[in-house]
Amino acid sequence: MSKTSLAEELALKSFFLGPMAENAPWVKSQIDEIFSHWFDWRKHQFPFDGKCITTQNKKNPEFIHYRNNLSKELLSLLKKLEGEIPIFSPRYIGHMVSEISLPALLGHLAALLRNPNNISGEVSRVGIKLEREAIEFLVKMIGANKSSAKGHFTSGGTVANIEAVWRARYALDHWLALGTYLVKNNLAELDVWQSAHMGWEKFDRFINQHHINIEDLKEFSLVASNPHKAVKSINEVFKIDYLGPVALVPSNKHYSWLKGISLLGFGEEAFWPIDLDITGKLCLGNLHTKILKAKSENRPILMITSVLGTTELGEFDPVHKVNALVQDFREKENIHFWHHVDAAYGGFFCTLLGDEEERKLLSPDNIKALESVKYADSITLDPHKLGYVPYACGAIIVKDERHYMVSQFTAPYITGSGEGNLWLKTLEGSRPATGAAAMWLTAKSIGLNAKGYGKVLATSIETKLNLEKILKKSLKDCYLIPHCDSNVLCFCIAPNGEVLSATNKRSEYIYNEISRDQSFYVSKTSLSFSSYKKMIDQFISSWQGIIDDDHLVLIRIVIMNPFFSSQDGKINYSNALIERLQEVVS
Repeated sequence: MSKTSLAEELALKSFFLGPMAENAPWVKSQIDEIFSHWFDWRKHQFPFDGKCITTQNKKNPEFIHYRNNLSKELLSLLKKLEGEIPIFSPRYIGHMVSEISLPALLGHLAALLRNPNNISGEVSRVGIKLEREAIEFLVKMIGANKSSAKGHFTSGGTVANIEAVWRARYALDHWLALGTYLVKNNLAELDVWQSAHMGWEKFDRFINQHHINIEDLKEFSLVASNPHKAVKSINEVFKIDYLGPVALVPSNKHYSWLKGISLLGFGEEAFWPIDLDITGKLCLGNLHTKILKAKSENRPILMITSVLGTTELGEFDPVHKVNALVQDFREKENIHFWHHVDAAYGGFFCTLLGDEEERKLLSPDNIKALESVKYADSITLDPHKLGYVPYACGAIIVKDERHYMVSQFTAPYITGSGEGNLWLKTLEGSRPATGAAAMWLTAKSIGLNAKGYGKVLATSIETKLNLEKILKKSLKDCYLIPHCDSNVLCFCIAPNGEVLSATNKRSEYIYNEISRDQSFYVSKTSLSFSSYKKMIDQFISSWQGIIDDDHLVLIRIVIMNPFFSSQDGKINYSNALIERLQEVVS
């Protein structure tokens, strides 16, 4: 474990089953409790209905045959699953997934057995309440206003990101439609840029001032009417050749962004990548340049995205600086941009903010980035990453009810309205309560704060920093990417003056050899010059490397498992990993 007190170390050990299932007897007792409670719950719902499966049924040869066959096939399935990747083990340091916490496992299982569908209060009485409370816990974790923030659970960060695009489109479409209506009817002097970014306050003021019926805006809406006709109206009213909005996302984008832009009909040309700076993070200067370019071309900005915990390197974009830039446009020009923070991985590091010692594990800029997440218009979180919750569990949070709005849809077989019927405002229809229950029990028992998950994540960062020191000391010509902010580290082996293609070939070889014997599970990542040129140029200059390739291959290690640094087992995982790497490199 990390440098924690005995009490804190014991607390961490109680949160998980353990690499060798050390907590199995207690976990089994809790699972037995869950099933016993489930059995009793079923028996006492309608006790006078009588039994549908009789004692005689159970003695029937056909009944026995099918049950025996099920037992046999279940054993077959369990045997197959023995070959699954052991992501629970401290030897698994490959991707952003690790051991499941016990509260998350038990909460998931308890909800799974009831199988509520959070599409509606008609099929989920308790599940929707657990979801609302679990979202409140996440809102509190990031420091947002829990009296106004809204959100729900999704199947993962991809869907949550697409949901954010969906909501940003709703706002921009309403603002632009109203602006077009006002200019056409000589009620205001606005250009397409001012219209599309007017903000809700100005929108409401115009609506009330001119007593406008929202239905009258439909003909100018790209969503509620025929988009081709709406574009013609926009062209005629503003006397421009309207080419649609653009989305500004860092060029080290997650694949979900292109999916969202494509699915919502904007076309991939609408995706404008923001350059990365020399540290591999969003370049604020280029963001400002792209904003001015969009303005000059009459291209409204659908969304500005910053990333808190990139997939490749675990880096934190300067969220606080992006917030400041967005706020500057609001105050000086009354221009409202939608700022989304993709905190699928890094959002849970907000649990470090409540402890002075834990805060020191991150740079001052990264602390400011974490503290600024709460000001974003929308945020993506992935509990199935650093929340240690079972798949599939993501979440989207927005700052208030207005930002939660989307185009409404009807379903005649679902009745009712209100918070118990989120299907009107969710991209997915049927949604399980398992993720909400897992997150709820996690927050109630471990805590999404410095004393709870903050200790788990602090341990992971300390372990990563210690492993970096050992790698530098033990592996000749080992170069570590200096800007991995969290519990992710990336490195390569490169003798002085070597050509990049040879360095990349060696990284591929190391990865393949480690993967072949599966003594450890690592991953690799490839950074392209098209996205990371400034950072790669500086990095390669460390060994006077010669660039003859268009990308850089790195060995990537993600330290999430809380037992990787444990001193109580028979093995020191850091030393064992180094020994294996030394064998491969030699």
